[in-house]
Amino acid sequence: MLFKKSKLFQIFKKECLVLMQLVLVSTLVSILEGVGIAVFLPILQTQGTANSLQIPFPFNQVVAFFAQFSFERRILWVALILVLINLIKFFLMYCVILLSLVIRTRVIETYSVVCMQRLMELRMGFYNKKHMADFQNMIKNKIEFHMGLFAELICNVIPAFVTTIFLMAVLFLFSWQITLVSLGILSIASVALSILSKKIRKLGEQYFVEEARFNKVIFDIIHGMKTIRLFNMQGKMLKDFQVHVGQIVSAYTRSSIANKLIGPVFELTGVLMLAFIMILGALWSGHFNKDTMLMTIFAFIVVLARLVPALKQLNNARGAILTRIPVLTDIERFLETTVYERLPEGKGSFHGLKDKIEFKNVTFSYGQENQAVLQNVSFEIKKGEKIGVVGISGSGKSTIIELLLRFYDPQQGMISIDGVDLKEFDVRFLRQSVGVVAQDTFLFGNSVLANIAFSNVQMTDDQVMAAARLAHADEFIQKMPSGYQTIIGDRGVLISGGQRQRIAIARAILNNPDILIFDEATSALDASSERIVQETFEEISAGKTVITISHRLSTIIKSDRIIVIHQGRIWDVGHHQALLERCEIYRELFGLQVISHK
Repeated sequence: MLFKKSKLFQIFKKECLVLMQLVLVSTLVSILEGVGIAVFLPILQTQGTANSLQIPFPFNQVVAFFAQFSFERRILWVALILVLINLIKFFLMYCVILLSLVIRTRVIETYSVVCMQRLMELRMGFYNKKHMADFQNMIKNKIEFHMGLFAELICNVIPAFVTTIFLMAVLFLFSWQITLVSLGILSIASVALSILSKKIRKLGEQYFVEEARFNKVIFDIIHGMKTIRLFNMQGKMLKDFQVHVGQIVSAYTRSSIANKLIGPVFELTGVLMLAFIMILGALWSGHFNKDTMLMTIFAFIVVLARLVPALKQLNNARGAILTRIPVLTDIERFLETTVYERLPEGKGSFHGLKDKIEFKNVTFSYGQENQAVLQNVSFEIKKGEKIGVVGISGSGKSTIIELLLRFYDPQQGMISIDGVDLKEFDVRFLRQSVGVVAQDTFLFGNSVLANIAFSNVQMTDDQVMAAARLAHADEFIQKMPSGYQTIIGDRGVLISGGQRQRIAIARAILNNPDILIFDEATSALDASSERIVQETFEEISAGKTVITISHRLSTIIKSDRIIVIHQGRIWDVGHHQALLERCEIYRELFGLQVISHK
C-alpha cells in the first residue's frame, strides 16, 4: 500500500512507456540467451544424435540443421553466430542501461524538486522542530543516492526477472523432473533468504538512524567552528565525532554483512543444484541414449549457469531495496506530513498600505507546549507613521514582525491591513511591499550585484546600482576588486558588518516598498557604522511607514510613537519624552543605556 500511494509509484506510472520499452528489450535479451544456448548444442552433436527427437523443440531443430556440417565447419558456424548474438546483446544491454538511467534520473529530479517545493511551503514553525542537517541529508543523500539507486535497482530487477522466467521455461523443456528438483532446492534457499531479508531491513533502518545523527554532528561542527575554538573544545568535539563515526561504521558493517551473505547463499544453492543434476544424470543414464543425455545435461548446466546470476541479481536487488525502504518511508512520510504543515495562503492581491496596520487582541506562542510570547496585543500603525518598538530581550518585539510578515499566524486575534485580514492576501504580494533589514542579515556566497538583486531578479543593473547609492553602499562597492561582481563569501564573511547592512538596505529598498522594517539592524555595529547606517535609514524612510525595533533607544527617539512591550504585552505607547515621564520600564531602559554610554 505504501508503494501504491508513494510518489515513486506515480513516477513509474508516468514513465510506463519507458518501463514497457525496458520489458521489451529485456525480453529480447532473454530470447538471445536461449538462442545462444541452442547454438552450443551442435558442438556435442554426433552422428547418432543428428535427428534425435528427444532434444526438445526448438533446440532439436538447431541440432538437425547443423547435422549436415562437418565437426570443424560446425564449430566455425557456432563461433560466428555466438559473436553475432553477443554483439546484438551488447547493444540491447546498452539500451537497458540507458532506460534504467532515465528512470533513475527522473526519480532523483522529481523527488528533489517536490521535496524542495515542500520545504519552501512549510510553516516556519516546522523548521523550529527540526535540525537543519535533516533537510540537507534528505535532499542531498537520501534522494540523490538512495532513492536514485532504489529506482535503478527496481529497473535492474525487470530484465533479471524476465530472464529468470524465460530460462525457467527452457529448463522445463529439457527436463521437468530436474527442474522440479532444482526448484525444491531454490525454495529452501528462498526461506533462508526471507529470514535474512527481514534482518537486512531492520539493519537498514538502524543504519539510516545513525547516518542522520552523523550528519547532524558534522553540520554542528562546521557551523559552530568559531564557538568550538573559542572555548577550546576541539578535543571534546573530535571525541564525540569519533564516537559517531564508530556507531555509523558499526551499523554499516552489520548491514553490509547481511547483504553480502546473499551471494554465498546463492553460490551454495547453485553448487547443490549442479550436484543434483549430475547425480540424476548418472541415475537416469541407463534409460536414455547417452549422447542425448549428455546433451541434455550439458544444456541444462548451461541454462543453469545463466539462470543463477539472474536469480542472484534478483535477490541482491531484493536485499538492497529492502535496505532502502526506510528511506522511501521517511521521504513519503515527510511529503505527507508537510501537507498539514503548510501555511494557508489567500488569493487577494496587496496593492500597498492605504490606511493602517492593526493588531487586534493577538496572542501567539511558538508551540502548544510553549508559553505565549504575545498576549492580547492590540495597536495600530497609521500610513506614513514612524513607529519604534522597545523592550527587554524576549519580550516579543521580533515576533511582532514575524507575524506581520506572516511567517506565523496568531493562535488568537487578528492582524489586518486596511481592514483586511492578512490571511486573505497572497503572501508573495504582501512581502514584496515590505522591505526588511534585520540584525542577522543573510547574504549569499555570490556577487554583490546578485545579493542586492535577490529581492527582485527582474531589476536591471542600473536599478540595482541606484538602490546601492541610496543605501550609501555604492562608494565602497566600487572600491572592491571586481566592483559589483565581487564575491562576498558565505553569509558575506569577506566584508564588514556595516557593509553587510548597507547591502541589506539596498536589497530592502530595491522594490520601493511601502513599509520598511528595521529589526535590530544596528545592534551589532560599532558607533561609526551605526551612525552611517542610521543616516541611511533616515534618508530612505521619507514618506514611508517605518517600524523600528531596537535595543538602542537612540535609534527610535525621533519616532512618531514608541511601543513599549514587556512580558508579551503592550505596556505603554507614546512619544519619547512622555514615556520618560510616565513609563518606569522605558525609563529604566533609557537609564541603563545612558549609563552604558558614559
